[in-house]
Parts: sequence; C-alpha cells; structure tokens
Amino acid sequence: MNVQDYESFTSDIEALELQAQGENLEAFIYALPLDRVESVLEVGCGSGAFIRAVARVLGPEARVCGVDISEDHINYGQQIVQRDSLRNVSLVVGDVLDEGIADVVGRDFDLVLCRYVLMYMIPKSLEKACLSQMKRLARSGGKVVCIEPDVNFGQERFPSPPDKLSRILSHLVAYYSQHGLIEWRSGIQLYHHLRSAGIMDVEVKLVDGRIIQGGFPKQLVEHGSKDVERLLHPYLEYIGVPELVDEVAEQWREYLRSPSNFLYTPIFMGIGTLSVP
Repeated sequence: MNVQDYESFTSDIEALELQAQGENLEAFIYALPLDRVESVLEVGCGSGAFIRAVARVLGPEARVCGVDISEDHINYGQQIVQRDSLRNVSLVVGDVLDEGIADVVGRDFDLVLCRYVLMYMIPKSLEKACLSQMKRLARSGGKVVCIEPDVNFGQERFPSPPDKLSRILSHLVAYYSQHGLIEWRSGIQLYHHLRSAGIMDVEVKLVDGRIIQGGFPKQLVEHGSKDVERLLHPYLEYIGVPELVDEVAEQWREYLRSPSNFLYTPIFMGIGTLSVP
C-alpha cells in the first residue's frame, strides 16, 4: 500500500500528519533537552510524525521509540519509518497506562515525552497515572517532557467569527472539560501537573504559536477543518439544537479559510527532571 494513500486509514491519521506538517516541529525539537540524550520514548505517539523528526536530529546511534494504543496509527507510522530507512526508530502498539508497558517499550530512557496526550487524560483524572508511568520508564536523573496546547475557542482569533459560531465556540472548552472529554487548555496546567507528579526542577516554556493567518498554512487549515461536525455535535445535541451542526461547521471552515482572519494556538512545553536516589 502506498504510504500516501490516506483513504485506507482513519481521518485521524491524516489529521495528525497535517498538524505536524503545519507546525514548527523544529522549534519543538530545539526546545527539547537533548544534550547527551541517547534514548527517547514518546508515549501516545500517534502516527509517529514527531518522534520521527526527533530521530532524524539525534542520528542513527540513538535509541528512539514511539508507543501508541492505536494499531492503525502504528502501522501507518511503521510504513514511513521503513520508507525513510529510519533504522533507529521503533514504533509499537501499547498503552502507557498498562503496568506491563515497560516489557513492550523497554525502560531507562534518557527522555520520555508526550505530545497532546495529557489533554485527554486530565478530564478523566488519569494525568497522574500517565505521568507516573512516564517516570517509571525514564532513567534516574532523566527528563520527562510534556507538550500541550492552550486552545481557547473563540478567544484566540480576530476578527470575531459570525455570531452563531462565536456563541457556540465560547462554550466548547467548558463543555468538553466538564463532561470528561478533552481539556483544551491543558498547556497552562503543565506546571501544576508535573509538580504534582513529583517531578523536580519543572520549567514550562512557550514553544510555538501555531498561527493561521489569511488561510495559511494550508496544512493547519485542513487540519482544523477535519471532523468539525464530530467536534460540534456533542455540544449542540446537549443544548438541543443538533440540526445546526452542518451550518455551524461550514461557518467554521469558511472562517479558517478567510484571507482576512488571524488565529493562534499557544503550545507549551513542560520539562522536568527525575530525582536521583
């Protein structure tokens, strides 16, 4: 199968790859504490776009691993790894919350990271378990890194969207958080969660603005346009107007594509060090 043939995969995989193409991955990698790092694990790696980029920077001697619960995502990523001859990269299926995860990925990594994972853990009160497992997989004195966005629908764009879309966006963050689905504002919570997990010397820094201006970059516009109906439907059904899904979704897409509009999403990186016994 051609690795570019997205039609055989879920739209989530395409969205992950588009997001990575539109983001400034070089800025993320530059911000990582990679000095003297010889082994890296990414938990919840999706299709592996980020860990593949890290592997290219570290070089063929590094031990680089990605793990994700989705077999489809891992299979897709493995095809790219093979195509690009990234022999130092291992992508495996597994759940970071499983007690036996170390038997799947190994242990004693210099750096264990996750990207856009805690935003799904926090509403379910699983962030402590996730960070505890990440600590177990890192070596003594190693680093734990989390990359998370601060998505504040309706407040991170100018000019304001149409009234109907604007009113709905203003409630999405609270709805998703309160119903245990997604914590869109996970980025500003990183310092708290890393410290609460017993991780030392925590530093949080802004690593990207993920800007869309005038309908560019196209990859982020396409990423933001995917599965809009699926995002909107739970809230619109909750307030009793599910029939508005198609109309509001189209307003969203038109807003993203407009040559007059500016949108941004701050992306934060939290870095902590594990204590040495």
